[in-house]
Amino acid sequence: MRLPFSLGRHLLLGAFLAGLTQHARAEEPEAIGSSAAAQASVPRLDQEKLHEVYLDGEFEKVVAGISLFKKKNREHSREDSIFIARHLGVVLAADPKTLEAGKYWMHRLILLDPNADLAAMYASEAIERLFEKVKEEDGVHDAVSTRPNRVWIYAGGAVLTVAAAVSAWILLWPEPAQNHRTVVNAAL
Repeated sequence: MRLPFSLGRHLLLGAFLAGLTQHARAEEPEAIGSSAAAQASVPRLDQEKLHEVYLDGEFEKVVAGISLFKKKNREHSREDSIFIARHLGVVLAADPKTLEAGKYWMHRLILLDPNADLAAMYASEAIERLFEKVKEEDGVHDAVSTRPNRVWIYAGGAVLTVAAAVSAWILLWPEPAQNHRTVVNAAL
């Protein structure tokens, strides 16, 4: 099949320009992997304003604001993701109709931050219990009890190092030369 000359020329020109722009993007320092430049281009959620709306009890506005932000911005920061998961988890879990969606967002919150809590959310005891149940389902326990204290790890390593050095010194140190007198029995 033969393409008309003008269509073929446009296709070649398009491929050439695509190659040029791809080559130019590879030379840009932002495209090489500068995370600061990538973070600067990501829009931020106005967390303070949205949290004030939440504290005022206008949960529909919170859900609508987060939905609008997520629709406009496919990519957002980790902090925004944690904020979204925390607020949607609490707001949606408060309504029996959307309880499962609330549990989903609580699971997402724990996935993003295993040490997350609902302290600043002023959630009801029922929602706090639900969140603890979700943590148990995900196998997340109190972060202090599950994580070993690093001081003990370093202290144990230091004790083992000292024990190994003392053992090596005892085993490898040459014995001092002793003045042994050999008595030859002349009676033989």
